[in-house]
Amino acid sequence: MRIQSSPREFNNKIAVEIISENEGHCIISLTNQKGLVRMMMGVNVYEGSNKIVVDKIDYLEEGAYQLEVKNIDSTLLYNSVLIKH
Repeated sequence: MRIQSSPREFNNKIAVEIISENEGHCIISLTNQKGLVRMMMGVNVYEGSNKIVVDKIDYLEEGAYQLEVKNIDSTLLYNSVLIKH
């Protein structure tokens, strides 16, 4: 499974691409610097490229956020630090 996200600096939305060898379920979350999960969503992924747009997140405060993608067993598949402006 290959995962990437963009942009690193965001305002209202983030794109996450998950390239998977098989079908499954993933959980995408954004955690602030205080360790509070501010957004969490579950997505079904299918074989091939899956493009997920995380939008309507303008309610988030400015600052750094940890973006994580985990599988159904809570195994961490991807993490990245993103900056909200």
